[in-house]
Amino acid sequence: MKKILFSTLALVAVAFGFVSCGDDDDNTRTDASKLVNGKYELIEMKTADESAPLTAEAGAITIEVSKYDQDNTQANKMSITGTAKNSKTSKDVNINISDVLMQTSKANADYLMIYVTSPAMATARVNGDIITCQIKLAAGGKMSAAGKIYNLIARKKALE
Repeated sequence: MKKILFSTLALVAVAFGFVSCGDDDDNTRTDASKLVNGKYELIEMKTADESAPLTAEAGAITIEVSKYDQDNTQANKMSITGTAKNSKTSKDVNINISDVLMQTSKANADYLMIYVTSPAMATARVNGDIITCQIKLAAGGKMSAAGKIYNLIARKKALE
């Protein structure tokens, strides 16, 4: 009986040593929001909706992603600025969307950002130095739930 009790006690002590030792634990969780920060320059603006009036040349729009500055929050702010062309009126349309709050998470090889406020008018996926942003824009260049869906594909600029 003593052997069984001693063996059980030794086994529990060894198991306790593995679960109670916290000195070698480190916080390896990566804040995904920090990994997508930067300025991205438009490569292509496209839409599946043929009635959508906005078009833009490469380099005409900049997407800037920055860390949402609040403790314990993995989120980003996304700003989109530049000039598009309204193909129906042939006039330039200023796009100036600032500080759109996006929740950031890691999804396979990509970093996924989703508009925090409902209705979801914007999503973005970052893979390497390419961001693909899907956003609902009205003809006047403002973000709108009733707007047309545009895909903005942009490449991260080199550090200046």
